[in-house]
Amino acid sequence: MAQLLQLVSGIPRTTTVSGDSIYTQTITNNQSTPANITGAVIDSGTIKVFTVDYSIVRTTASSNVIEEGSFSGLYFPLTTTWTLSGQTYSGNDAGITFSITSGGQLQYVSSNISGTPVLSYMKLSIKTL
Repeated sequence: MAQLLQLVSGIPRTTTVSGDSIYTQTITNNQSTPANITGAVIDSGTIKVFTVDYSIVRTTASSNVIEEGSFSGLYFPLTTTWTLSGQTYSGNDAGITFSITSGGQLQYVSSNISGTPVLSYMKLSIKTL
């Protein structure tokens, strides 16, 4: 099944298709405490392993940063903990660090990029295994 994509106010919005979950999140500049990625909650009752492919765009009047990459998440039932591992990326380092709470909520923190943000978002495709 094809992904459904539409632009709303310059930020791509997507829907869940064919078992993969797609999330689009506006990035807050200089987000120093972990912020939730809206709707991106992994249910440890049914999911023990997942992979994320992502793209990040952070554009100001004076800079343009684009990163794409992937990472995996693993749930350990005996210790009831999640871990993220294996992050790889290409392009520019967009200054985003991902984390996950004990309840399975994906979160991010972001670095400060100078200038007024023109476009700043991330898109994640989460596949469960």
